[in-house]
Amino acid sequence: MTTTAGLDLSGQAEPGDGSAGKVTVPRSVRRGRPKVYTSYAEDQAIWNTPAKRYWTLGLVVLAFAAPFLVAKDITNLLALAAVYAIGGIGLNLLTGYAGQVSLGHAFFVGAGAYTAAVFGGKETKTVIGLGWDMALWLPLSAIIPGCSGCSSRPLPHGYADCIWRH
Repeated sequence: MTTTAGLDLSGQAEPGDGSAGKVTVPRSVRRGRPKVYTSYAEDQAIWNTPAKRYWTLGLVVLAFAAPFLVAKDITNLLALAAVYAIGGIGLNLLTGYAGQVSLGHAFFVGAGAYTAAVFGGKETKTVIGLGWDMALWLPLSAIIPGCSGCSSRPLPHGYADCIWRH
């Protein structure tokens, strides 16, 4: 076994030093990534560090407290930013991790925006609007596109039989 002293620039053992086998790398050199993930479950974990857990918890608490702490127009702006963030993160996951082209993202984000505009907007001569409170139209703007997605997705062979039998 050799150390890094007997290695050439490619990380291979130098010829003629008579050492063939594993190369150990000192801990001081490995400091760039101290926790190496050895399984896909560890690598794909969402909240794998305490900092991620604390920041997520803080942001969720802030999101639930924001309507009580700031004005209505700022709350609407934060809700709009959250909708764009959800659409962007979903598109990033689909195209980045899965490597797929998204044709349905525009429809579902648009359906959620249209639902929010109908249930939360003001009615005029040419615009449909019910003027509901944001506590009602915000969940509906996620539920209605979700239901339309579930109703239009293709079911695997035999899946519908399994649902309707029970």
